[in-house]
Amino acid sequence: MTTVQSSKVMPKVKTQQHRSSFFTGIIFLFIIFSLLEINFLFSSNSIKSNLGSDSFLILNRLYYLTENLNAFYPLIVGSHLVNGQNIIVPYMSQLGLQGVIISNSTQLLHIDPLLSAFTFSHIFVLILSLVFAILFTSLSKYFGFFPSLIGILLLGFSPWIALFGFSLYWTAFLLFIPFTICWFFYPYFVENQKSRPFFIFAIALSVCLKCLCGYEYITNVILSCIVPIYFHHFQNKSLNKQFIKNTIIILGAGVLGFIAAIGIHSLQLSLIFNTNGLELIAQRAKDRTGVTLAIPDRLYINNSINNLPENSWINQAVQNNWISPVIAFGILSFFKYFSFSAAEIPNILQNKNTSISIGTFTLVSLFLLLLLRFKLIKLVLPNFTCKANSNCE
Repeated sequence: MTTVQSSKVMPKVKTQQHRSSFFTGIIFLFIIFSLLEINFLFSSNSIKSNLGSDSFLILNRLYYLTENLNAFYPLIVGSHLVNGQNIIVPYMSQLGLQGVIISNSTQLLHIDPLLSAFTFSHIFVLILSLVFAILFTSLSKYFGFFPSLIGILLLGFSPWIALFGFSLYWTAFLLFIPFTICWFFYPYFVENQKSRPFFIFAIALSVCLKCLCGYEYITNVILSCIVPIYFHHFQNKSLNKQFIKNTIIILGAGVLGFIAAIGIHSLQLSLIFNTNGLELIAQRAKDRTGVTLAIPDRLYINNSINNLPENSWINQAVQNNWISPVIAFGILSFFKYFSFSAAEIPNILQNKNTSISIGTFTLVSLFLLLLLRFKLIKLVLPNFTCKANSNCE
């Protein structure tokens, strides 16, 4: 005897699922925000005193509010005296949208600049926590609550998330928004053709906003959209021409956002400084990517290599002209990266942190992936394997 499920039951089931997702999101938001705030209070003096990384560029912008600068004036590196006159040195490598919003809001609301800086710093962390909560709530539908909870905890204990999260300069939440949009809304993009223009616009806009606050990591930000596209097609066993077509469309939207940001940035430089904005941006790109290097940068690279043991293979390779100092520095930086901390647990009482390096974390992750590949992890996390592979037995 077959039973037909009542149509009245389905809305109740969906409502229960929505409520469950909402409460999961609230839990994740509370956990990640609380851990980042603990990081701010106890983990690193540089986070507390400097408001994360590179925030001085925005603090300088706030300091010169009394100079009646153009509302769209970029971030400020500092100033120097020329013939007894204080000359402001602008930071022209980006439009500085975050500085524009913070400085104009501070001026409009008549807020103390330092109070404004700290307020926006914590607002940025709250937005970042919200982005992570939305992302991991969606992930929990595929991989389960506890694996997603582990991901949230690892992010909360990451010193880099705190360092960049509290930064007024880095606006870290913008690094993850394109990926989150793609992960959350891509199934609607596939199923509903009417939603496609809005989805493409959202990707382009999110990339554009990221670029207006800095072009750093923009290649990774755009390419990160491939991951959710691949996952959803792999999950539905539909790695076909549509997958390739949609990937090209979405990456194209990201590139359009990047081009739009360059256009807006170029217009800003042309109007405020009466210069060729595109030429200036191109020159800054060459400087920042190592095509052309200023003398201080060359000295820093050479000193980094010279400080290595004389018989080290990198030093030998440079001395024998097998590789250039720039390439050698890139290799050195890559390996040095794995010695940095991946996660830290602040010791509130002793003011010392218990940490695990990125190298160790990578090895442990690879080990777990091998266990998962050979289905040995079922012994430890059966629910995870079941949900991820949709093959519960």
